[in-house]
Amino acid sequence: MVLQNIKNFSKILNIYKHFTILGDYMELDETDMKIIELLKKNGRMPLEEMSKELNASKSTIHYRIKKLEEEGIIEGYTVNLNYKKLGYSVHAVICARVNFSEMKYHEIIEEIKKLDQILSIESLLGENDLLIHIISKNEEHLKDELKKLINIKGIERTSTYIIIEKV
Repeated sequence: MVLQNIKNFSKILNIYKHFTILGDYMELDETDMKIIELLKKNGRMPLEEMSKELNASKSTIHYRIKKLEEEGIIEGYTVNLNYKKLGYSVHAVICARVNFSEMKYHEIIEEIKKLDQILSIESLLGENDLLIHIISKNEEHLKDELKKLINIKGIERTSTYIIIEKV
């Protein structure tokens, strides 16, 4: 009897596996993965076009996208900007080593966010603690922002890498 219940449970689990949350992640099936790939290429792709591409109904595509959004797999939709066309000719990545005994983590992050044109700040494990993406109009502006960064209490040292090409 127990074996039969396990087999039935296993069948039910397999039927609904793409709706099942396993720990901190959701197991996706092939259709979910294809939807994600299409949205990565074009976040504004119409449902009708996606349904033709995937040979599925618009309501199925819509339901699956909503499920992916609700489960936090799709966190949002964004715009990719060409910063050079906006006048920002310098894109740099800054690795920063932080002494967290001088200031609390969130306070240091808030101070960094006050700098001009910070694109993102990421926490690291390893030799450096933070990875900071920044854009600037020119090298002089970048130098000014770097001076501000190293004057933030808790920033021990930085290494700056200028991105020359997105490949």
